[in-house]
Amino acid sequence: MASATARPRRSTSTASWPTTSTASASKSTKSPSNTTASSTAKSASTETCPFPSGPRNVIESYAEQHGTTDGYLLRHPKDSGRAFQPYLFQNQWQRLRRGGELDIPEGMVIYSLRHFFASNCLTHNIPITDVAEWMGHNNIDITFKIYRHLMPGSVGTAAKLLDAGLAA
Repeated sequence: MASATARPRRSTSTASWPTTSTASASKSTKSPSNTTASSTAKSASTETCPFPSGPRNVIESYAEQHGTTDGYLLRHPKDSGRAFQPYLFQNQWQRLRRGGELDIPEGMVIYSLRHFFASNCLTHNIPITDVAEWMGHNNIDITFKIYRHLMPGSVGTAAKLLDAGLAA
C-alpha cells in the first residue's frame, strides 16, 4: 500500500520529434495514437519518444488557442506567415544569459538539453536501444560511444541480475 506522502506518478505519452537538429522548423500534427508526428523541411523522418503529460498539455493548449500556420506551431515573431527559425532560440538564449535573467552556466547551449535528455534516460536505466532510437541515431554505436561513461557498472549489474535470476 502506498504511503500518504507518496507522490503520484506522472503520466506520459509519446511524441514524435524531428531527428535532425539542423531543421529549419518543426511541423507537428496530432495522430490518433496520442502521439505527435513531426517532420522538418530538411528531413521527413520522425522519432517517437516519451513525453510528460504536463508539457504536452501546455503545447496542445497553445496550439488550440493560437492555432498553427501550415502545421507549424511556432511562427516567426515578425512575420506569422513564416516558420520559426532555430537561430531565434539561440539568440533569445544568449540574450537571457547575457542579461543574467537565467542562471545559465558558461558554455551551455540549447543543444545541451538534448544531451541532458539522453543522459537522464540512461541514468534511470532506460535501455540504450530505446535512447538511441529516440535520439535518431542510425546506429547504436553512436549512442554507446557518446554515453558509455554513464553506464560504468552495467556489466556488473547485469551479472548480479543474472545471478539472482539463476538462483530463483
